[in-house]
Amino acid sequence: AGFLDIRRQLIDVMKDEAYNSVQSFHSDSAVSFGLFLHHLPDMNRRHSPEVMLRAVQATVSTITKIQRENGIDGLSLLNFVVTDGVTMVAT
Repeated sequence: AGFLDIRRQLIDVMKDEAYNSVQSFHSDSAVSFGLFLHHLPDMNRRHSPEVMLRAVQATVSTITKIQRENGIDGLSLLNFVVTDGVTMVAT
């Protein structure tokens, strides 16, 4: 909920490497993926399922924290599935 109200703040959280890896931030999925990349310890190597899960959890935490800070209390499902071609993590 409130994606358009917080999109800029979510993008501002990202380190440059994560920001530059996403072509466009017009969708909530693209912004969420950029945040996921931001929370990976190293975007250029394969990670264990545990590391990928922690990155997904940190992504959800970042989104919900910024929603709360902006008084957004609508329902956000925040369902994610990410894969590196070998490992898949889903919420």
